Amino acid sequence: MQAIASAPTIPDAELKKLQDTRAKTKTERHQQRTYIILEKVSSTLWDCYYYITVEVIYQVIVNEVVVLKSQLTNHRVDLQDCTIFYQQSRLESSLIPILFLHGWGISTEPYQEVLKLLAQHHTIIAPDLPSFRRSTYSGLLPDYLSYSKCLLSFLEVLDLQQFHLVGHSFGGGIAITLSTLVPEKVRSVILVDSTGLPTPSIPEMIPRSAIEMTAQIFLPRRRLKLVDIPLVFSYNFFSTQEMSFKDC
Repeated sequence: MQAIASAPTIPDAELKKLQDTRAKTKTERHQQRTYIILEKVSSTLWDCYYYITVEVIYQVIVNEVVVLKSQLTNHRVDLQDCTIFYQQSRLESSLIPILFLHGWGISTEPYQEVLKLLAQHHTIIAPDLPSFRRSTYSGLLPDYLSYSKCLLSFLEVLDLQQFHLVGHSFGGGIAITLSTLVPEKVRSVILVDSTGLPTPSIPEMIPRSAIEMTAQIFLPRRRLKLVDIPLVFSYNFFSTQEMSFKDC
């Protein structure tokens, strides 16, 4: 029989050296794979951080723009017979402005929340009507036509060629009249709980409007119904009384 040759014996020192080399190679490969994984995780985390940062900055800028757009500034126009105070948001040439006309006995003050919301997307011009709150008038305005003519002079000073009309309550009646005087300038009319036409004279409407003011006590906003509206209403009432005594 032919004898089977036995495998050469590797000395212990060389065997240990070979094992160490294999272990080292295995460790290096493991470390390399770990580095690759960490690099990918780091890259992913950086991308997430970058996009989150960009999104946060974008939202901050958008919010700041919205706040700037919604800010209302106070202005004043002196006419021959009256002085009109009004609030205005930022004018944008691409937008047709909204002329907002408030209700009887108050001013633009109770409408601040609505006006600021509208100002986020539209140019707003909101005057205190003549003889109400900060706007003064030297005589008596007996009807919607008189108010409308006064507002026409105001709009001529502002050089408004086109505008939308929003009128609440008493302001709605003025908006209707104003739209019939300059239909070529009025792009649209929105009436909110508006008084109608024809109508009795302003002095005859006062008792009806007093009932309306009383009804506003049931509004859901406590500050609006208990503070803002009564303050402006009382201011207008006592200012009117003072003017009446002076005329006498």
